[in-house]
Amino acid sequence: MAKAAARRRSRRPAGEGQDASLASRLVTECVGLGLVAAALLSSLALATYSPSDAVFQMVPVANGAGVVGASMAGSLFGGLGYGAVVLVAAIAWLGVRLLVGVGLPGPTSRFWVGAVLLLVSVAALPPVLASLGVEWVRASDGGRLGAALSSAQVLLLSRAGAVLVNGFLVVVGVLSLTGISLGAALRAVARAAGWVGHWTLVGLRALGRGANFVLQRSIVLLAAGGAGLVAG
Repeated sequence: MAKAAARRRSRRPAGEGQDASLASRLVTECVGLGLVAAALLSSLALATYSPSDAVFQMVPVANGAGVVGASMAGSLFGGLGYGAVVLVAAIAWLGVRLLVGVGLPGPTSRFWVGAVLLLVSVAALPPVLASLGVEWVRASDGGRLGAALSSAQVLLLSRAGAVLVNGFLVVVGVLSLTGISLGAALRAVARAAGWVGHWTLVGLRALGRGANFVLQRSIVLLAAGGAGLVAG
């Protein structure tokens, strides 16, 4: 019976596998297109967000994406603050990957780690900075997530410690998303610092030589002037 089943499978048209692959590819592209469309709509909603817009109410709003955009922006910004920008960017990137056939990153990919670290740190930073008196941010810019994270961080680490930790998480998140290792980033920073230090030293030496030349010429002129006065 096993041989008969194998013969039946061998008689199946070769096009069935191709049809299944095509259907899978079509579903993947549709999902990717939906993610990109959602990210674009969310971007418009966040870019035109107004705190005065009503959320989930059929009333006129100022949001560029209408009532849907006002509700999306109010939910995203109210919950995640500026972390919503990271979420929308991640959704757009995932959608693009599906559209071009690359697929989603693996569960152990650095993408997920970087996205989570960047989201939580970007949400937590505004309330901490606002508590330090920074005028260009508001405590509400972190949303409910930022308020909860920042209050715990300030309690455990103080305001300065919370700023340092979140800044470090932002750097690690960006490096994880871009695929740049921390060692490579440190080497690049060291090379850049060495280059800046070298040319700063060259400039200081040139400035010193110029100042020395001006001083010597001034002494010569003063001596010549004094000699002329004595001779006169």
